[in-house]
Amino acid sequence: MIRTSRMGIGSLALSVALLAAACTSGASPSAQPNETTIYFGTGATQAEVYLLPMLIYGREELAKDGITLEYAALSSDEVVASTLNRNRIDVALISLLGIERAIGAGLGMRWALTNETQNTFVLVVPGDVTDLSQLKGKKIGVQDPVSLSSVVLPGLMKGAGLAQTDYETVYLAGSSNRAAALTAGTMDASILLRAVAAQLAADTNGQFKIWGTGAPAMEPAMWEGFAMSNQFRANKDLAAKFIKATLAAYERFYAGDPATMAQDMLKDELPETAGLDAEELSGDFQLYQAVKLFPTDGGLDEALYTRMNDLLVEVGQLKSGEALPYADVVDETLLEEAMK
Repeated sequence: MIRTSRMGIGSLALSVALLAAACTSGASPSAQPNETTIYFGTGATQAEVYLLPMLIYGREELAKDGITLEYAALSSDEVVASTLNRNRIDVALISLLGIERAIGAGLGMRWALTNETQNTFVLVVPGDVTDLSQLKGKKIGVQDPVSLSSVVLPGLMKGAGLAQTDYETVYLAGSSNRAAALTAGTMDASILLRAVAAQLAADTNGQFKIWGTGAPAMEPAMWEGFAMSNQFRANKDLAAKFIKATLAAYERFYAGDPATMAQDMLKDELPETAGLDAEELSGDFQLYQAVKLFPTDGGLDEALYTRMNDLLVEVGQLKSGEALPYADVVDETLLEEAMK
């Protein structure tokens, strides 16, 4: 069965509560007297699999200090950036392209920790496709204009000799939603998370397949990371504890057995893991360990920043010279504090 949305009742309720607060009270959750809760959001309809080490292991690390981590799925990077800027959440997962555009538009936030230095998405195509040039004129799905999927797709298609004008890019949030669109025939191909793609290929008996070798390891780059609101960064102790807990979660993940971790994460009925299959989750974890997805040193390397911006220019997401200076986007001080 194709995995359905994993937002969950708890996350949905939190999302609604946060957005309602933004419209009515004018106060940030982190501005309240309670200094033991961190509000974290993503621009998705569900918690993505690559966030599970932070959401589960990182949450356990924070709990040792009496800190609660609350998660909200906020549908898109644009909503996340706006919510973060208004201090309705403290930390958010945002692509490098997303945060550069947000900061360039005058929104208040900085990237404080890198979550991924590799690509986790794959391209799913009809089973009879033998060359990507066959997708000329077809509808191909991605998450939204600033997601990693919007970087992966033009990169793959460029290798097949296709420009972005040679196919129609369709935006639809949620890999499971795009998988459903493929089976319904409203999309011809799509970028999906590997676990969703593998399940779709299995469920459709080869009607759809993962193109090529999937998500191969490339030169590391700052693909996606954790942005913090300016207000939350001012609380240096709490912000540094978030970073320290996340790095500890990465270390624990790399030391673990993929199958055992998958089973352990699924034994409790959490909103973040609802609908997941243990075997597919284990496969994802094996991939993440193999490509060293999570940087245990924080990944705040200007060379990684430059490399990602070069890739964004290469695939047409940024114009040459349009990238913001590293110092305008990245705050290294909190990582330095966490590493003491």
